[in-house]
Amino acid sequence: MIAALIHALRTSKKSRQQLAVERDVLDLRVRERTVHLSEAMDFSETIVRASPLPIGVYAEDGQCVRANEAYATLVGGTLKSLLAQNFETTASWKTSGLLATCHRALQSGQPQQLELNTVTTFGKEVWLDCHILPTMLNGKRHVLVQFVDLTERKNLESDLRNLAFQDPLTRIPNRRLLLDRLEHAVRMTKRQNSHGALVFIDLNKFKQLNDTHGHDVGDLLLVEVAKRLRQLVRDSDTVARLGGDEFVALFEGLAADPALARQQAARIEAKVQAALNQDYVLGDIHHKGSASLGTVLFQGDADDADMLLRKADSAMYFNKRGRPA
Repeated sequence: MIAALIHALRTSKKSRQQLAVERDVLDLRVRERTVHLSEAMDFSETIVRASPLPIGVYAEDGQCVRANEAYATLVGGTLKSLLAQNFETTASWKTSGLLATCHRALQSGQPQQLELNTVTTFGKEVWLDCHILPTMLNGKRHVLVQFVDLTERKNLESDLRNLAFQDPLTRIPNRRLLLDRLEHAVRMTKRQNSHGALVFIDLNKFKQLNDTHGHDVGDLLLVEVAKRLRQLVRDSDTVARLGGDEFVALFEGLAADPALARQQAARIEAKVQAALNQDYVLGDIHHKGSASLGTVLFQGDADDADMLLRKADSAMYFNKRGRPA
């Protein structure tokens, strides 16, 4: 009986010693784990700061807790201003859809992606490809937002489109875009039971101006003509330069009645003539301008866009006949 008691006491003492050892081992592991977590957080923060890609880390309540210089440069702000930012109160995040996408990432726990065009809080217009990664930081939910700047690429694409459809000198549509819009206008007149008018414009004495004062002055005249024509038309109408000193104005939505449509077209032609016949100040040169016009009406015509353009051209030359070149 006594021997059994002594054995039990010895066993109990050994268990306490074992527990103490295990407790010490556990404490060591906790300390090591804490150190590793601290090192990992420092390491991840270093990665964010050093990344060439713009990165921001936002808490679940929207507060920015990490940001790098690349992010500040992208949006046109500073690190201090970014760290003071809360995406819940940032207007550009709301209007662009980025705020809703971050909420979706937080709620689903799944990465999200969004391409957007916006003006940042700091007044810079950007195109961005945004990758939103839900993550944990200090035991709380966050999102890491990585931005890829698409602005230069989008601007280049826009420039290429403009080269394809825009006259480089006057910045108005070229022949290619005009024909596309004319085809659309023909279809619309048939659908809406209305008329359209195509006004072909040729500048008088343009060659003489070029020969006397040089092509730079001639270019100034072309730019001014385009400006005056744009001021005459509505947003639904089109002014285009075909090349040289030839312009075209396309007017849509005229009356269904042919007689009334002709009256409207005559008034339009008179306005165009009056605008182009005013004097021009081209640098130091004062130029008395004038133009020859030819107008055709159309309503769901069997003629295609090219044929309508040729008819307007012929009408213009008929009116120009006998005038000095």
